[in-house]
Amino acid sequence: MPYFTVNLDDIMIKFTDPEDKSVRVTDRVNDKVNDRLSEKELELLIYLYRNPGYTVTRLSKLMGVSRKTVAGYTKKPKEKNIIERIGSYRKGYLKILE
Repeated sequence: MPYFTVNLDDIMIKFTDPEDKSVRVTDRVNDKVNDRLSEKELELLIYLYRNPGYTVTRLSKLMGVSRKTVAGYTKKPKEKNIIERIGSYRKGYLKILE
């Protein structure tokens, strides 16, 4: 299981594998995530990491905001190629890119 540390300005995710190998995060990933995503955008990424199948409707319920607000939270991560929309808006989902 990953270990999350959420701060006001950033989010850190630590991954470990059964062989206890260290995982390297490239500067490209750090730049994409650390480039001033809001706290709510980071919260959205955490939800998507935990369950990639969450719909916008489900995310809006979990976050306590409207679907339109959730759509706004996805704008910057999409522009930074952190997430992408897979499938239609009715039956699709948001995927975190690697």
